[in-house]
Amino acid sequence: MTRRLFLSALALVATGCSSVQAALRDRTNALLGDYRSRAPGLVPAPATAGPRAWEPGQYVVYAVTREGKPGLLRYAVEERTAEGVWLGIQELSYETKSLWRVLLKRDLTSAEDAVSQARRAIVQPDGQATRIYDFEADSSPVVAKMRESMAPLWAGFLPAQSSGSPSAVNVTAGRFEGATEAKATLHVLGVVSEFRGHRHDAVPLTGLLDGKTSDGKATIELLEYGDDAASPLF
Repeated sequence: MTRRLFLSALALVATGCSSVQAALRDRTNALLGDYRSRAPGLVPAPATAGPRAWEPGQYVVYAVTREGKPGLLRYAVEERTAEGVWLGIQELSYETKSLWRVLLKRDLTSAEDAVSQARRAIVQPDGQATRIYDFEADSSPVVAKMRESMAPLWAGFLPAQSSGSPSAVNVTAGRFEGATEAKATLHVLGVVSEFRGHRHDAVPLTGLLDGKTSDGKATIELLEYGDDAASPLF
């Protein structure tokens, strides 16, 4: 392992300064248009409070922006095996698309677990070869740093922290009764940021409905969610 390889791995979790690619721009715009053309549903206040347990097939899709640039972010619980639970993360924007799959020993319970529970990661950055990182088989300091740098990606599956009185919140995915204020730390379009907005316990994984950063440079909004492993972004 070399410093060059480590820096290359860090680049996999950053959007960087890539230029707009017509095919990716058209795909991003088409998906955003399709999600936003659907009739929003009404989601009642949850009968019981608390985030949902992870189950294979659960997914959420978000519209995201950073400094006015749009994109999409998809989280999914893919499967459980004897080794643990596989998560999938997809990000699509005008400049790039990336897919990460990570194998965790077990469901995350805190952000502090995000590093220690990761066993393996499969990374498919746009236009580059697929890379597999086995964090248990390779104990080198460089690989350990790689795992640490990637951990914010799957830490984003943790439920957003909620507070405040329930209220109704409208997003593209529907009108959610009984939503609460929330905050979550997410890796969005190359940057890890804290978002403040709202969450609802009917939504799996993060539970997040919407949010923006304190400086207003990044936003997130729920487009779709479910339990049936809906189609990927690409």
